[in-house]
Amino acid sequence: MTIVKVLTQNVGGAGLGEARGGGNIAPLRISIHRKKPDVVILTETRINNPNYNGNGVFRGYKLLQNSTCERRAGGVAVFVNKGFEEIEGTIRNSRGGHFTIGAYKWKGLNIIIGGIYGLSVNSDRLSSEVFEQYVEWHQELTHRIGNAISVVGGDFNVKLDLENNYKPRCTRIIKDFVEEFDMGDLGDELKTPTWRRPHLPKSRSRLDYILFSNRFEKATQQITWGRFDHAEVMGEFEIGDRTHRKPILKDWVLTTEDFTRQAQDIVRDTLLDHDRLFKTRSYVEREEHTQGKQTREYEGELSLSDQDVRYASKSRPNC
Repeated sequence: MTIVKVLTQNVGGAGLGEARGGGNIAPLRISIHRKKPDVVILTETRINNPNYNGNGVFRGYKLLQNSTCERRAGGVAVFVNKGFEEIEGTIRNSRGGHFTIGAYKWKGLNIIIGGIYGLSVNSDRLSSEVFEQYVEWHQELTHRIGNAISVVGGDFNVKLDLENNYKPRCTRIIKDFVEEFDMGDLGDELKTPTWRRPHLPKSRSRLDYILFSNRFEKATQQITWGRFDHAEVMGEFEIGDRTHRKPILKDWVLTTEDFTRQAQDIVRDTLLDHDRLFKTRSYVEREEHTQGKQTREYEGELSLSDQDVRYASKSRPNC
C-alpha cells in the first residue's frame, strides 16, 4: 500500500534560517523530524529572496517550490523529501507570493503539488483573482503531464464552511475546482478550526486546508497547535487498488443529461491529448480551437502521435 503524508503550516513570517538548531521554527523542525511527512507546505514565509534555496532548514528535505514577492510579505514554500523527482519544467511560482505548483515522479506515480497562501484582506475580487490564476495553472499542468494525482494545501484565508461568508465568489471557485478535479477536502467532515485569535479562545475559523485527489483510498487528519496562531495540519493518504479496477458502466448512465453533455468533451480531450501540437497547449487554447465545431470537423486536422487513437475514433459515432 502506498502512503503519502502532507503537512501544512502557516509560519507567520518565522525565520527559515540556514542553521538547523534553535530559531523560532525549532518546534516545527522537531515535529517534522518526528512525523516525517513526505511533503511540507509552509505559508506566509515572508521571504523576499527568489533565490532562497532552503538549505539546512529540514534535514532530508529539499526546497524546489518557493513563491516570493519583492517585499517581505506573503510567500509559499514547498519542501519534499528526497524520494520526489521533479518533472523538468513543471514548477511555477506566482510573483505575488501567493501560490506555487509543481509536478513530480514519486513511487512510480505522477503527483502534482500546489501550495496556496490566499489574500488575508476582505476583498472577494482580489482573492478570486489569486485562485482563478492558480486553477488555470493547475489545468494547464494536468493537460501537460496527463494522468496524475493532486495535493493542494495551505492557508486559503477563506471560510469554506460558511454558506454566507465575505468571499462568495472565491468560495465558488475553490469548490468548482474540487469538483472539476474530483478532489476531497481533508477537514470537511469534522471542520476543526485551524486558526485562532490570541487571547480570544472563541474566535476560531478553519482557514488551512489540504485538498486531495479522490484516487486516494483513505485519508486521515491530525491537527496540532503550537506557538503559531495557525495549527499544523497533517494529512495521511493511502493509495489503494481502486485506480486499477475496471469501471462499471451502468446502462442508464448513457441516457443522462450529464453524459450527453460531457461525452463530446471527453472525446475532444482524448484526441488533443495525443496531438503533437495540442497535447502541450493550455485549456483555453484548446477551447478556442474546437469551440462550436463537431469532432469530425477538426479531427482530420490533427497530427496524432498515437495512431491507434485515430483508428479507434473512426469506429465510433460522431458526438
